[in-house]
Amino acid sequence: MRSDANIVFERHRNELDVTQGGRAVGLGRTAAMIAAGAVVAALFASAPLRDWAFELSFAVENPDSPLGTVSSWILAAAETWHGWMEDLGSAGVYQDVRLWLEGLRYG
Repeated sequence: MRSDANIVFERHRNELDVTQGGRAVGLGRTAAMIAAGAVVAALFASAPLRDWAFELSFAVENPDSPLGTVSSWILAAAETWHGWMEDLGSAGVYQDVRLWLEGLRYG
């Protein structure tokens, strides 16, 4: 037997569905949104990017393989990028926001 909450949900399901009645967005606009998000992430999340590159370099077991060369290049680029973002001050913004959100989460 269905509960009253399920009956109410079924009645208002189309009102809650965000995909109903939405405006279609083209591929170009979607790509632009993804690119903008990637730029913002690169500017303000350079520390996690550097950490990911560091972990990637350890994931490659054979440093003589082409993947080992690529991972070391990625690590060097990520460290350089993070240094630039620290000089600009955007890396500090990420840390401040992260600490603020953790303060909200843990009180």
